[in-house]
Amino acid sequence: MNPLSAQWWRSLLSGQPAKPPEEPKRKKRSLREAAYNMDFNLGGYTDLLSRFTDGGVYAYPIVNVKDRLYGSNYPFWYSEQQLNLIRAQARLLVTTSPNAQGLLNGLTSYVIGTGFGYRVMPRDGYVIEDSLILKVQNVLRKFFDDNEWDLLEQEIFFRSREDGECFLRYFPQPSGRLLIRTIEPEQIYQPPGSNFAEWSYGIKTELEDVFSVEAYNVDYDAPLGTDSDSNRESRTGEIVPAADIVHIKCNVKKSIKRGLSDFSYETLDTFITAGKLRKNMGEGASVQSAIAAIRQHDTATQEQVEDFVTENIDYSAYTGIPLRETGFQRIEPGSFLDIPKGMNYVQPPGSENYESHLAIFQSLMRSAGNRHNAPEWLSSSDVSNANYASSLTAESPFLKNCMRLQAIYKRHFGRIVREAILTAAEAGMLPMGIVDAIDVIVTPPNVEARDRIAESTANRTYYEMKIKSSQTITQELGLDSEQERRNMELEKDQEDKLNASDVMGGDMAQISDQALNGLQIENLVGIVTRVAAGQLTVEVGRAVAHAAFPLMNVAQIADIFPDSLYRSAKAAPAMTGEPKAVTDLPSVGQSKAETTLPEEPPEPEDPEGVAESITEGEGKYSHISFKPPSGAVKAAKKGLELRREHGRGGTSVGIARARDIAGGKEMSPSTVKRMFSFFSRHEVDKKGEGWGEDSNGYIAWLLWGGDAGFSWSRKVRNQMIAADKKK
Repeated sequence: MNPLSAQWWRSLLSGQPAKPPEEPKRKKRSLREAAYNMDFNLGGYTDLLSRFTDGGVYAYPIVNVKDRLYGSNYPFWYSEQQLNLIRAQARLLVTTSPNAQGLLNGLTSYVIGTGFGYRVMPRDGYVIEDSLILKVQNVLRKFFDDNEWDLLEQEIFFRSREDGECFLRYFPQPSGRLLIRTIEPEQIYQPPGSNFAEWSYGIKTELEDVFSVEAYNVDYDAPLGTDSDSNRESRTGEIVPAADIVHIKCNVKKSIKRGLSDFSYETLDTFITAGKLRKNMGEGASVQSAIAAIRQHDTATQEQVEDFVTENIDYSAYTGIPLRETGFQRIEPGSFLDIPKGMNYVQPPGSENYESHLAIFQSLMRSAGNRHNAPEWLSSSDVSNANYASSLTAESPFLKNCMRLQAIYKRHFGRIVREAILTAAEAGMLPMGIVDAIDVIVTPPNVEARDRIAESTANRTYYEMKIKSSQTITQELGLDSEQERRNMELEKDQEDKLNASDVMGGDMAQISDQALNGLQIENLVGIVTRVAAGQLTVEVGRAVAHAAFPLMNVAQIADIFPDSLYRSAKAAPAMTGEPKAVTDLPSVGQSKAETTLPEEPPEPEDPEGVAESITEGEGKYSHISFKPPSGAVKAAKKGLELRREHGRGGTSVGIARARDIAGGKEMSPSTVKRMFSFFSRHEVDKKGEGWGEDSNGYIAWLLWGGDAGFSWSRKVRNQMIAADKKK
């Protein structure tokens, strides 16, 4: 109720005479634009600096010895309330402006993309078993799943650019899991009654060193429970150690405690101005397009025009606030209009200034993206005025800025995932000290415009130079290296089967089913020996070599199997052991149950392994024992028994390997390396059903020597590596 009116009624009730209420005085106010005004509920944004300006020029001496004392940023803000106002304006803009949303979403897409890649590797000077590396990687996978890390990465970036900072808090669980939760910036403030020099902006630091953060005051504004944290003594917040908080701040110096939004000051004003211009251009065009035509009365008076309009009204309606009667004329399609002499129809007004307004809007979009060297199209989605591809070249300012931002967030993300590993170690899931023995390789997505052919050529060169690993290349492509490895193994198995079926079909050198299935091929030397002994023709030898060793090209096979090789014993290297006669093979109709395992083909060696097996072991490996231990022998025998019993599990390669191990045969250095590679790849199979009983994965594991074979192959491999270094 109006205070004057209330006073008037009180005077009447008391019987005291009073003057009638005066009419409220009218104040003159300047007209303001009503379109897209964002200052309606937060006050004038520029008022924050109005005390320092005189006619639009800064009059305050900006450089002052106390401007940044205790983490402040005077005169831009020197209190939490002013910082909250800046943050609120930025949030309002990002929520309502499609152009601001476009800029921030575009930045997120280029800097974060579909997510960073994470790979665990032993630190230089440490020797860690592959099984332990796999455990650490599994801990990280669980951490990523628990926290929906792919989405949280994007939110962290979005929050830090919108608010100017992002706070994350660790919540370690007794099970060894680590949960991450965000904290709103306004929930961190100076505790009541505390010393501003120590607790300014809710961040406790050493009195003379703002770089040394000790704790944060966090207020979730929630009631205390019966089991409340001991650090939280009241509803004014709880003291959280700095080690439990990750604080990502933007656009400020390290000595300033709180961050500044990307959408502040001139950037904010630019987006608001562009929003008004965009809205006004749209509204103007909408009004102009609603005018079909204008009737121009050349000789009529105003009264005659009004009479003419009234006579042509078909119906009236009350519209608007306040209600006002409006007349309408119904014009049906195909109508003929009769107009009096002296009246003409003229075209409605057009948008004469549209082009200049659009040019101004585009200029505003370029200015708004200047903070990140962003091209205009990132916020306007209009690529007609710029070369889209040139903005994404390696040397463009925008790409350089994106790569700089990736380096900043890479450091924070790496710290977080290492905390997840430490939490698991403290819970007993991993050995203590594992964090000091490993490196977590964090790989951001590639932001450059990519020439796929040139990039693949460069990656191949880097790989051959041993500068870049295949895992790093896979991560840069946004792929899962472990999943791709399994896919390639599956494709390789399928390719081998197809090659074998082609050979067995008789299209290549008339090789029969039983001939290929029964060949006891120990290595490439064995095939050469059979051709030289006359047991196989040169054509058959070439075909079998092609099927067994698909990595070899036709020229290489032709060099190994010249026409003169047939029945030429001197052309074949000596073999260790006498090959079985072809007459020992089972018949075509013999069933799998009737076929004994020794008759199944052993593993074909690759050409490099054959060449190495002829010369390796001479000299540098002479001190190393390549005979499998008894534990591996027992495992191989058990694997063969399970294979006979169930008729599945393992491949012909694994069966051949089991036969050699069970027989106590010494392995070649290349075979030991392949054993270690097999175990390293397939250790993950231990998680499958039926492990330890009769699963396919368990049988295959035993065929290669089981756990004892894994440990032995790792030990021998490390011994060979040490010997190679001494060499």
